[in-house]
Amino acid sequence: GAPTHVYRFPATRFVATFIGSPAMNLLPGRVVAPGVVETGGGRLAFAPETFQVADGQQVEVGIRPEDLRFAAGGESGVPFTGEFVEELGATRVFHGASGEAPLAVAVAAAAASEAGATATADADAIHLFDAATGNSLRRSL
Repeated sequence: GAPTHVYRFPATRFVATFIGSPAMNLLPGRVVAPGVVETGGGRLAFAPETFQVADGQQVEVGIRPEDLRFAAGGESGVPFTGEFVEELGATRVFHGASGEAPLAVAVAAAAASEAGATATADADAIHLFDAATGNSLRRSL
């Protein structure tokens, strides 16, 4: 497919992490309700009509670093423990972990942002991959 389409809608876990810098974050997770996945001690919303999943299904949750943000008060997300900040001029990349999984959060350098205790993303930015095969669980690519 076209590079932008492959980047935004990777068909496999391998493609998701191969294309893009920093690479897509992958977190182990489990679908706990329609449109809700639990990972790293937190919960993220996803677009349930977009993925073919069942409650209780083990998945890998993919989120591009630029699609993450630090949660405002009361907003759900995944815990984030920061380790270091990479200053890239127009962008800052906060590197750390969510549970045992590495996690990178990319934000605009001009934004008044510091690493928060919780990272979150919009539901349409969440990718779900089969935990066993690595294939995307998206209904249509």
